Amino acid sequence: MKAFENLVKLPCGSITASGWLKIQLTAAADFLKTAAGNVKETAWTGGDGEAWDLTPKLLYAAETVAAVSGDEELKKLADGLFSAFAAAQTKQGDFAVKAHREWTPRAYAARAVLKHYEISRDKNDLKFLRDFFKYVYNEFDSVPLRFGARLTALELLPPLYATATAFPEPFLSELAEKIKARAFNFAAEFSDFKRRKPYSEVLPARKYEHAVKHLEAAKEKLQTQKRGAPSLNDKKLAETEECQTDYENFLLYGGAGLAAGVRYLFFNDKLKTGSLTKLLENVSEELRERHGNATGVPSSEPVLSGVSATAGISAESAAEWAEALSAAFDKIGQAWLCDRLEALIFNSISAAFAENFSLYQAYQQPNQIFIGKKIGGFYHGQGNDFKKAVAAEGAPLAAAAFAEFTERLCYTSKNALAFPMYAPCSISAEVGGIKYKISETTDYPFKNKVKLTFDAITGSAEIKLFFRVPTGTYLKILSGKDVLAEGGKGVLEFKLRPKPKEELDLVFSVPISVCDNPDDSVSFYLGTLLLAADVKPNGAFSPSRECSAKTLWNFAPVITDGKVKAETAKNTTFSAATRNVFSHENPPAEITVSAKQIVNWTVDADKGAGTIPSHPKPSESTAKIKLVPYAAAPLRITHFPKISFTTPKK
Repeated sequence: MKAFENLVKLPCGSITASGWLKIQLTAAADFLKTAAGNVKETAWTGGDGEAWDLTPKLLYAAETVAAVSGDEELKKLADGLFSAFAAAQTKQGDFAVKAHREWTPRAYAARAVLKHYEISRDKNDLKFLRDFFKYVYNEFDSVPLRFGARLTALELLPPLYATATAFPEPFLSELAEKIKARAFNFAAEFSDFKRRKPYSEVLPARKYEHAVKHLEAAKEKLQTQKRGAPSLNDKKLAETEECQTDYENFLLYGGAGLAAGVRYLFFNDKLKTGSLTKLLENVSEELRERHGNATGVPSSEPVLSGVSATAGISAESAAEWAEALSAAFDKIGQAWLCDRLEALIFNSISAAFAENFSLYQAYQQPNQIFIGKKIGGFYHGQGNDFKKAVAAEGAPLAAAAFAEFTERLCYTSKNALAFPMYAPCSISAEVGGIKYKISETTDYPFKNKVKLTFDAITGSAEIKLFFRVPTGTYLKILSGKDVLAEGGKGVLEFKLRPKPKEELDLVFSVPISVCDNPDDSVSFYLGTLLLAADVKPNGAFSPSRECSAKTLWNFAPVITDGKVKAETAKNTTFSAATRNVFSHENPPAEITVSAKQIVNWTVDADKGAGTIPSHPKPSESTAKIKLVPYAAAPLRITHFPKISFTTPKK
C-alpha cells in the first residue's frame, strides 16, 4: 500500500474536535478531571503515596487531553499537578520519589515533563529536564536496570534529545549512548520475533511466581535504603538476579510491553525507514498469526496466550498499541497503520469506558457472555481508584488516546495536505505560506459520508491533497458532481486550487466485510468498525454484580457467496446530551442479519462462551440477530463459527 511521504504533524491545538469525537473527548476530560482532582499524597509531589508510574501517566494524559479539548478546568488541574511535580525536584535534580531508585517510573515522569514543554514551550521545563539528566548521568552506572527497566530505559531518549537541543552539553550525548547500550535491543528482538507460543507454555507459572517472590523481596529491601543494591545474602541475591530475566520476559510477553517496544524502535536513529517498515510488518504479522483476535490487540492478559476469543485483552495494552501505531505513522507514513489505529480507537479504546466514562473496564474479551464478581479489578469506578494517585491500570493512557487520535487527522507535507483518518473536526494548517481553515463534518465511521469545507484561505495556490481509503471500503471524492478521485485501496491524490467556502464530498461504500481469524473463526466489520452480536445482559447492566447473557448467544451470521447481507440498518443521531457515543442503550449503528444457531457451541465451566467448534452444526431454522459496534455491547460475541453457503448456478 502506498505510503504518505514527508509528513509534518500540525502544532498542538491546530485540530479541534467536533461532533461525536468532541463528545468522547469531553467525557475523557471529565474522567481525567476526577482522577487529577483525587490525586492526594503522591510521592511525586512530596507525599508518601503512589511512587511508580501511575501519577506520571495521569499527568501526561491530563496535559494531552486538555490541550486538544480546550478544557480549561482540566488544564488548570494538570498545570497544578505539574507545578507540584516541579517544586518537588531535589537539589541533585532527581524527582522526589524517596521510596526507591528505579528508572522506569522516572522515565515516564520525564516523558510527562516533555509533553508539558511541547504544549507550553516553557524553557524552564527543559532546564528541569537538564538538571534531572545530570542526576541520571551521575547515578546511571551505580543503579542497575532492575524490575524490567531495561525494557523501558529508551523512554528516556525523547526528553533527553529535546534537552540536548537546548543544552548541547557533552554529558547528554554520552548519557544517550549509555542508555542505548544498556537498554533492551528491540530491533534485534523484532527482526527474529520469537513470541510464538502462549506464555504459559514458555515459562511455567511456578517459575514466574518464584521470580516475583524474590523480586518483591529485593524491592522491599531497596525501599528501606537510600543507596545501593538490596542487602540480601549472596544466595538470595543470586536467586534474584537469576529471576530478572524471567520477570523481564513476563513483562515483554505482555501486550503493553511489546507495544512500548514497537514505539521505542522509532527512537533508534540508526534504523532506516525501510528497516523500520520491515520490522513493523514482521512483528505485526507474527502477533496476528500467533496471538491475534478481532479487536486488533494481542491476547495479553496476563501475557500472550494464543488466539482464543475468550482470552482477555487489557485496555492498557490497547492504549500502548494505539500510541505505538501513532508514533509509527508519524515516522514512516504507512497507510495500513491508520487502519490498525482506527480499529483500536473505534473498538478496544472506546470499549474501555462504560457509558458516561464513570467506569473504566480494565479487561475485555472478544467473546464475553458472563462477568463475575470473582474477576477482580474488571471494572474501576472514577472515585476510589484515584485516591493517592492509584489509578486503574492504563485508564489515563486510554483516555489520552482520543486526543492523540485527534492530533493525527491531518498533516502537511511539501505543498500538500494529507488526511489519513476521518472524524468531525476543525483544522488550521499552513502550506507554502498560505493558511487554511478547514472543517470536516461527518459521523464516520457510523455513516459513510464526509464533507470537507475550506472555510477560509489567505491566498491562492494549487496544492496536492492526499486521502487514505480505509480497509474494506471504496472511496469516491467529489466537487459538486465532478469526481476528483476514486478507488478501493491505498491513498488517493489529486491537485486542487481550493477556493474559500469550496466543499469536497467524500462518499464511502462500506459493505459488511467478512474476515478470517487465526482461531478459524470469522468476524464482521464495517470498514474498521468491529461488529458484535448484541447479547443482552440478564437485567440492568451493572459491573458491581455478576452479569450473564439473558438471550441466546450461540448464533452465527449466514455467509452467502462470501458476503453477509444487511437486511435493516439504523444509525443514531448524536445530541448535546450524549455522554458516550458507544451507548449500550442507543448504539451508534445497528444492523440486522440472518443467522443460524450453532447447536454444538456451548458455555464452558466458567459460564463463558465456550471454544468455537471446529465443525459447527447449524440449526435448520434461520433467525434474525442484531450486530452493533463492539464498544457499544456490554456483553458480546465477535468471533463466530464460519457457516457459508454458495448459491447454486442456474
